[in-house]
Amino acid sequence: MFAFLLPLRWEKPGHSPPFGYDFWYQPRHKTMISTSWGAPAAFTKGFNLQHVADGLYGRHLSVYSWPDGELKQTLDLGNTGLLPLEIRFLHDPSKDTGFVGCALTSNMVRFFKTEDGSWSHEVAISVQPLKVQNWILPEMPALITDFLISLDDRYFYFVNWLHGDVRQYNIEDPKKPVLTGQVWVGGLIRKGSPIVAEREDGKQFQFDVPEVQVSICF
Repeated sequence: MFAFLLPLRWEKPGHSPPFGYDFWYQPRHKTMISTSWGAPAAFTKGFNLQHVADGLYGRHLSVYSWPDGELKQTLDLGNTGLLPLEIRFLHDPSKDTGFVGCALTSNMVRFFKTEDGSWSHEVAISVQPLKVQNWILPEMPALITDFLISLDDRYFYFVNWLHGDVRQYNIEDPKKPVLTGQVWVGGLIRKGSPIVAEREDGKQFQFDVPEVQVSICF
């Protein structure tokens, strides 16, 4: 049996954010940025919107000096950045920009360094909710979860967990991502589900989801 001992915390005393989750660093810019999911006392009991209103879920990015662990700046993403989860810098080590997926508000937020050396942010992509029937709410958010950036920094891919689609965007201009591909692989609005979505003209629809068969040969 193994035990892992943590002799000290990485961040300096008094520089710990209220919530943590994912992080990414860019050593050439001497920066690490972390996200904020929420309080275990909230999410271990199941998601409750009241907990969001009570401040038990995150909406901030914490900017640290790397590798010193000093908290330099806190970015408040506001109501457009609720539940920031996965975060990625571009792979190019000279670049000072990246993205974070905000699950509850279904926004991809771009963060970047400004001319004065501080960090800022803006909403780069906003996935609109779908009007639905036979669900717990009249509108269903996309609920962005994981994403990745291609090694050449030309594309990123993210998943909308509730809607069930995977999207590809061209990010050669990180300020203006362009949707270049989309495939439906699951979600709650697939054919055969009791949940149906509704277009602006009132027509109902569901998504076709391909069947995947895995064969193992010995």
